[in-house]
Amino acid sequence: MISGPICAEMRRVVAARKEAKSRFANYSPLNTVLPADPAVLPASGSIAKAAYRLATTKTLPSSVDVIVAIPITVDTRAAGTYAKINALILAVEARDFTATAILDLGAFEDGVAAVLEMHLPCQALSDPSIVAALGDLDGNAMARLRVCSLLLRQPPDDGERKSIMDAINQLASDPQEDKAGLVKFVDRCLADQIFGSGRSPRVKVYRGTAVPLFDPIARAGA
Repeated sequence: MISGPICAEMRRVVAARKEAKSRFANYSPLNTVLPADPAVLPASGSIAKAAYRLATTKTLPSSVDVIVAIPITVDTRAAGTYAKINALILAVEARDFTATAILDLGAFEDGVAAVLEMHLPCQALSDPSIVAALGDLDGNAMARLRVCSLLLRQPPDDGERKSIMDAINQLASDPQEDKAGLVKFVDRCLADQIFGSGRSPRVKVYRGTAVPLFDPIARAGA
């Protein structure tokens, strides 16, 4: 039936348009890849693991999130597979900022893949209905989850910045997690979104046409 592909494509368009009309639409998002974990974790621990626990156990401003990639494998020949795929899509569709995940799942919906990676914000992953539908489709998917990036939908204001840093500091210590590294990583990302990658504000002082850094300036009355 031709209505199936049309409905699937309209679902993706609607999800993308919904994000385009969000309160963050006028800002350029910054999606920064988190450092990948080496085969053997350093003594300081993992920044990615700390970021994942932050996003899944603490309440963060909606302007910030952690993106995960979840590899999913399905048996397209098994009875009920497409009903399970549709159930997962409906659960994902009910949450905000999931247009990318819906587009990813389109490969299943269109029947062109049996393996894919779904990219999902942790604020959506906290929804039990998504976890349940994902487990029903692929019981091992969550075990293969990979922490990808820190997403800033807009530059957080002072209150949001404080909320983020307070949430990190409230994380219980874990030898596998690098809390200190996460603080520095988040701080750098916040600065990058405002000033540009690797840039920071500077103050340049003049006195008339003289530049105090280079020109001798005599104190008045001396």
